[in-house]
Order: sequence, then structure tokens, then C-alpha cells
Amino acid sequence: MQGFTHILIAGIVAGLIAVYWASLPWLLLLIAAFGLGILSHGIVDPFGRATYHPPDRPREKERGARFWLPYHVFMYSAMVPAIIGLIIAFRSYGWLVLTTGIGAMFPDIIDLGYRSYIKLRGKTPKRKTWSTSTEMTFHKYLCWPVEQVANRIVPDLTHDPRAAAVEIAIDIVLIIQLILWLHIFPIF
Repeated sequence: MQGFTHILIAGIVAGLIAVYWASLPWLLLLIAAFGLGILSHGIVDPFGRATYHPPDRPREKERGARFWLPYHVFMYSAMVPAIIGLIIAFRSYGWLVLTTGIGAMFPDIIDLGYRSYIKLRGKTPKRKTWSTSTEMTFHKYLCWPVEQVANRIVPDLTHDPRAAAVEIAIDIVLIIQLILWLHIFPIF
């Protein structure tokens, strides 16, 4: 899944924390938000097989090569307004959304940072390509249990540009869920 989806799910997780655990001390809320953000990544990311996100940028003549850059620019640039909108919507619990969002993006930050570090040093990974999340250090352990189930029930559409519609549909459902959430609970 793209970062935009992880941020939307982080908003839902932060909302659950704020509603059900609001009486806890802020430090415990902070730890819970970060930890549940990481956990949400581990649960949601393996289902990214059903969405378009090839592990490496397609070459010129490969399927989706012209679609890859605009789609990724759009999805990652949508993260900024989503984060700002959620912080404003959650008012006094905006820090909770930010912490959960950082937790949700933390596995990607660690793994992509590690991957870049390895490439900068000129070393090659154990395999020639980085094709699945199991080849990334943090994802290897975090996503493995859910990935075993997802690999059996979710089709692999990662290289099909039409699968971008799946993620956009998921994002629309999550946005509607967040809007309803913010109207139902007057705590915000």
C-alpha cells in the first residue's frame, strides 16, 4: 500500500485510541499510538499485493512505465494534505495522529533507508533484485504472519497499472470512514 493509505489508517487508529484510551497518561498514549501505527503497517501492507506498486520503477518498455511516476507523485503528495487535515480535524489529539502516522510509516522509512544505504555502499543484496517485502529487513519480520495469508487469498496485481483503481477505492472508503468517525464522536 502507498503511504497515503497508511496515513488514513493511522487516522482511524488514532481515533480509536483517542476515544477508548483518552484517560490514559499522554506518554502511554504516545507509546500506544506509535506501536499501533507500526502494527497497522504490518497488517495492511501485505494486502498491497492487490494494488499497483511495482517494487522498482518499470523500464521504458515495461507495462506501466509511463503511469508509474505520475501515480506515485500523486499518492505521495496527497500524504501532506491528509496529515495536515487529520491534525486539524483531531484538534487537541492532532499529536496522536502525527505519532500514529510516523509509526505507520516507520517500517518503510527503516527499510528504504537500509536499502539506500546498501546501494550507496556499492554492496549487492543477497538476491539480485528487491522484489517483495520479505527481502526488506523490517518488513521481513513485521509482515510475515499476515503475508502468509494474503499470499493465498489476494491476487498479485502489483505490476498492473489498472490495480491503482483498487487502492484509490480503498482510500475513498477510508476517507468516508474518517469523515463519519469525526462526526459521530464529539470528543474531537
